[in-house]
Amino acid sequence: MISLEDLATRIAASPFNSWLGLRPVAIDDQGVTLGAEPRSEMLGNPDTELVHGGVVSAMIDATCSYAWLARAGGYVSTIDLRTDFHRPMAKAPVTIRADIVRAGRSIITVDARAGQS
Repeated sequence: MISLEDLATRIAASPFNSWLGLRPVAIDDQGVTLGAEPRSEMLGNPDTELVHGGVVSAMIDATCSYAWLARAGGYVSTIDLRTDFHRPMAKAPVTIRADIVRAGRSIITVDARAGQS
Protein backbone atom coordinates (compact mmCIF):
# COMPACT_ATOMS: atom_id res chain seq x y z
CA MET A 1 0.00 0.00 0.00
CA ILE A 2 1.30 3.49 -0.80
CA SER A 3 1.19 6.57 1.42
CA LEU A 4 -1.16 9.54 1.06
CA GLU A 5 1.85 11.62 0.00
CA ASP A 6 2.82 9.13 -2.72
CA LEU A 7 -0.78 9.02 -3.94
CA ALA A 8 -0.88 12.83 -4.08
CA THR A 9 2.29 12.75 -6.20
CA ARG A 10 0.71 10.22 -8.59
CA ILE A 11 -2.44 12.31 -8.91
CA ALA A 12 -0.37 15.45 -9.57
CA ALA A 13 1.42 13.60 -12.41
CA SER A 14 -1.86 13.40 -14.36
CA PRO A 15 -2.80 16.78 -15.90
CA PHE A 16 -6.49 15.84 -16.17
CA ASN A 17 -6.82 14.42 -12.65
CA SER A 18 -4.96 17.47 -11.33
CA TRP A 19 -7.48 19.65 -13.18
CA LEU A 20 -10.26 17.71 -11.45
CA GLY A 21 -8.70 18.83 -8.17
CA LEU A 22 -8.53 15.33 -6.70
CA ARG A 23 -6.65 14.98 -3.42
CA PRO A 24 -6.12 11.92 -1.23
CA VAL A 25 -8.02 11.79 2.04
CA ALA A 26 -7.60 8.16 3.19
CA ILE A 27 -6.15 4.82 2.10
CA ASP A 28 -6.96 1.44 3.64
CA ASP A 29 -7.01 -2.25 2.69
CA GLN A 30 -10.31 -1.92 0.81
CA GLY A 31 -9.67 1.21 -1.24
CA VAL A 32 -9.24 4.98 -1.17
CA THR A 33 -11.12 8.14 -0.38
CA LEU A 34 -10.41 11.25 -2.45
CA GLY A 35 -11.74 14.74 -2.05
CA ALA A 36 -12.28 17.59 -4.49
CA GLU A 37 -13.80 21.05 -4.66
CA PRO A 38 -15.69 21.54 -7.93
CA ARG A 39 -15.12 24.85 -9.69
CA SER A 40 -17.29 27.02 -11.94
CA GLU A 41 -15.79 25.57 -15.16
CA MET A 42 -17.05 22.13 -14.08
CA LEU A 43 -20.72 23.16 -14.04
CA GLY A 44 -23.16 21.81 -16.59
CA ASN A 45 -25.24 24.99 -16.41
CA PRO A 46 -24.08 28.09 -14.51
CA ASP A 47 -27.66 28.92 -13.54
CA THR A 48 -28.09 25.68 -11.60
CA GLU A 49 -24.65 25.60 -9.88
CA LEU A 50 -24.64 21.81 -10.46
CA VAL A 51 -21.55 19.89 -11.57
CA HIS A 52 -21.69 18.35 -15.06
CA GLY A 53 -22.36 14.59 -14.96
CA GLY A 54 -19.29 13.90 -17.10
CA VAL A 55 -17.08 15.59 -14.51
CA VAL A 56 -18.69 13.55 -11.75
CA SER A 57 -18.12 10.34 -13.75
CA ALA A 58 -14.50 11.32 -14.40
CA MET A 59 -13.90 11.88 -10.67
CA ILE A 60 -15.40 8.48 -9.91
CA ASP A 61 -13.41 6.77 -12.68
CA ALA A 62 -10.13 8.24 -11.48
CA THR A 63 -10.85 7.36 -7.85
CA CYS A 64 -11.51 3.73 -8.84
CA SER A 65 -8.17 3.58 -10.67
CA TYR A 66 -6.36 5.06 -7.68
CA ALA A 67 -7.92 2.44 -5.41
CA TRP A 68 -6.04 -0.23 -7.36
CA LEU A 69 -2.88 1.84 -7.58
CA ALA A 70 -2.92 2.27 -3.80
CA ARG A 71 -3.26 -1.46 -3.24
CA ALA A 72 -1.07 -2.96 -5.96
CA GLY A 73 1.04 -0.06 -7.20
CA GLY A 74 0.00 -0.53 -10.82
CA TYR A 75 -2.06 1.36 -13.32
CA VAL A 76 -5.28 0.11 -14.90
CA SER A 77 -7.45 1.06 -17.84
CA THR A 78 -11.21 1.33 -17.53
CA ILE A 79 -13.09 -1.23 -19.62
CA ASP A 80 -16.56 -0.48 -18.27
CA LEU A 81 -18.00 2.41 -16.30
CA ARG A 82 -21.54 2.82 -15.09
CA THR A 83 -22.65 5.83 -13.11
CA ASP A 84 -26.02 6.02 -11.38
CA PHE A 85 -26.95 9.58 -10.47
CA HIS A 86 -29.16 9.53 -7.36
CA ARG A 87 -28.94 13.28 -6.74
CA PRO A 88 -27.17 16.22 -8.37
CA MET A 89 -23.71 17.32 -7.25
CA ALA A 90 -23.57 20.94 -6.13
CA LYS A 91 -20.54 23.18 -6.53
CA ALA A 92 -19.35 22.28 -3.02
CA PRO A 93 -16.69 19.96 -1.55
CA VAL A 94 -17.15 16.32 -2.53
CA THR A 95 -15.76 13.05 -1.19
CA ILE A 96 -15.41 10.00 -3.42
CA ARG A 97 -14.90 6.57 -1.87
CA ALA A 98 -13.78 3.62 -4.04
CA ASP A 99 -13.63 0.06 -2.68
CA ILE A 100 -12.17 -2.91 -4.52
CA VAL A 101 -14.88 -5.57 -4.74
CA ARG A 102 -12.96 -8.25 -6.65
CA ALA A 103 -9.48 -8.50 -8.12
CA GLY A 104 -9.06 -11.19 -10.75
CA ARG A 105 -6.06 -11.91 -12.97
CA SER A 106 -6.99 -9.31 -15.57
CA ILE A 107 -10.14 -7.51 -14.40
CA ILE A 108 -10.73 -5.56 -11.20
CA THR A 109 -14.21 -4.61 -10.00
CA VAL A 110 -14.48 -1.44 -7.95
CA ASP A 111 -17.52 0.18 -6.35
CA ALA A 112 -17.48 3.93 -5.75
CA ARG A 113 -19.76 6.51 -4.17
CA ALA A 114 -19.57 10.29 -4.32
CA GLY A 115 -21.12 12.36 -1.58
CA GLN A 116 -21.38 15.85 -0.18
CA SER A 117 -21.96 17.08 3.35
